[in-house]
Amino acid sequence: MTDSLGWVTDVYDAAYAEEKGLNSPTFATSPLVYEVTEGPADQNPPTVSSVSLSSREVATGADFHISWSVADPDGVRSVSPILQRGWEDKDDGCSVSSAYYHGGSSIDGFDLTFDSNRIGRHRLIGLSVTDDLGFETDVYESSYARANGISGATFSVADPSELCFEVTGSAIDRNPPTVSNVSISAKRVPVGGLLRIYCNVGDADGVKSVSPILGDPGYVEDPNSVKARKTLSCSYDAARGYIEIEFPTSLSMGSFEIHALAVLDKAGHETFVYSSAYAERNGKTGVRTFDVDDAEDVTFDVTAPLYAATKGNGQAYAKGNEDGLTFRFSGPLDEFTRLLVDGNEASAENYTATKGSTIIELKPAYLDTLAAGGHTVTAVWKDGTATDASFTVEGKAQGEQAGGKTDVDSPGDNKSDPATPEKDADEASTKRSGHTITDEPKLAVTGDSAWMASIALAMAATACFAAARRLEPKQHRHEQ
Repeated sequence: MTDSLGWVTDVYDAAYAEEKGLNSPTFATSPLVYEVTEGPADQNPPTVSSVSLSSREVATGADFHISWSVADPDGVRSVSPILQRGWEDKDDGCSVSSAYYHGGSSIDGFDLTFDSNRIGRHRLIGLSVTDDLGFETDVYESSYARANGISGATFSVADPSELCFEVTGSAIDRNPPTVSNVSISAKRVPVGGLLRIYCNVGDADGVKSVSPILGDPGYVEDPNSVKARKTLSCSYDAARGYIEIEFPTSLSMGSFEIHALAVLDKAGHETFVYSSAYAERNGKTGVRTFDVDDAEDVTFDVTAPLYAATKGNGQAYAKGNEDGLTFRFSGPLDEFTRLLVDGNEASAENYTATKGSTIIELKPAYLDTLAAGGHTVTAVWKDGTATDASFTVEGKAQGEQAGGKTDVDSPGDNKSDPATPEKDADEASTKRSGHTITDEPKLAVTGDSAWMASIALAMAATACFAAARRLEPKQHRHEQ
């Protein structure tokens, strides 16, 4: 099983693990025993016709097309050519199509490109057809099938020599590539990460592809054994001058040295250009090399996947809340070393760390001390890597400050309203009644207050004058 971080884990049947003494995760089930028997024959074998080659001679690096017509009542899923070195009828067991560069099949043919390792004579002896039900059938050219006693489906051509061709070109690259300024983007690459190998590659015939040859650091070739060529998925960006390699799973973990770069030019020549350190170490002379000061300059480690924040990223905390914030990181607790908040190490009293994988809880008392806004919490691991998660601290509601006090003037704080005996008496009275002066609503002080006072005085004067007029007649009658 491969998880989203790239860890590959083998989980065994419990009985098998116990029998083999395997210390690994297990599952329990009934015995997983089954038998593979010969299935039914393909009741609808394919038919092949109209097989032809685009030419009888092809230069290395050039496109080569094999045309065919294939039919199958169950549908056609794929078609691959079966090629043989040499033009003889004898089956030497070397008829394989996987040894050739190919661009994939279309509805009517197959494209091939040959490098300088394929210079020589070749013969198309058959086609391998897979139908939509999964039946794979090798359909051979009839004269070849008769000569080798092969029974089954065949196809015919007017002249078998029409399926013979020759790959031409010089086995010696007259314009060998040059490689310089080789460097790597990092000395440590986590599983799931990308490594860039920067290089300047030139070739008078044009550069078609560049791929790295990786191996164990310090490796010395043993003439009595064959060292497997390490192949990884990579892409070459000629415009930007780098090779990009991906390490998708934990099976890629380990230390690697770039032993060489394999350069394929547009004429079909493939040349290994070795690092000067590797060539010197292995006594290689007369080979193309690129200069490195030390083998360490092109050595790197593929390390464990970076741990991730699997829970809690992006959450928010409101000051004064009774609950803190909880984050879960995929790294194991025994690999956790310390916690940073905004790049500063957090004291152990401000958080808790528990197993599962690593669960971090920031305490509310600590969160209350942080400024409102965005923050970053970082878990640091023993291998030197770190995992970030973000969170936001929200301030109090409008009118509040840190500490829970309302944003209004405290008694006696208003410098424009000096204390007076009358005011002190009022404050004493309100305090005895259980209220504070700040409990009374305040009117906003504006430039219109004097005008409002003048209107009130005018209205009061008018009322007094009206009352005097009503009393005046009664007074006159009394005097009479």
